[in-house]
Amino acid sequence: MPGFESAEELKKIPNDVEVAYSHPPDPDSLNYNSEIMDLERKVACNKQHHTCELRCCLVMDKGGRFVCKWRAPFETADEDFIDENERWGMKRLYEFINAWVPGITINARCNNDAKLLTNSRETINILFYVTVYLTKKQGRSYNLTAIMMKGFTYHAKQTTYVEDIHDQQ
Repeated sequence: MPGFESAEELKKIPNDVEVAYSHPPDPDSLNYNSEIMDLERKVACNKQHHTCELRCCLVMDKGGRFVCKWRAPFETADEDFIDENERWGMKRLYEFINAWVPGITINARCNNDAKLLTNSRETINILFYVTVYLTKKQGRSYNLTAIMMKGFTYHAKQTTYVEDIHDQQ
């Protein structure tokens, strides 16, 4: 994508922290293709640009040095490739941009990552990661529901504006 060749080029793209909450372009628009590319560029610039920070991704290795747990800076390549040693990679001109899936980037407007699954071991690892992530323990939500219900019950006995509270909760 044009504008992702270097840090200097990325700085030229306006920073739009609200892009995740923006409306998608109108499909009936005469400029739909350029608007959708512009949206992808904004989302990718704001959500796919990796910056290493302490207490986020920098962890100490066995030698006492801080390294990125996501392995940034990423390997750059002028073209997509698969070599005879079963190594593969995507075209990446700037080493601090995560790979992304355009459809997810445009529709979900969030950080995402692309991974080519070439063998069963990688597929199993990704499936396990996604399953654990989606089914992680939700301890706080059931506590919050009980507290909200207790508050609603109190207000139902004490006040006459229950419908407004019910709508808010």
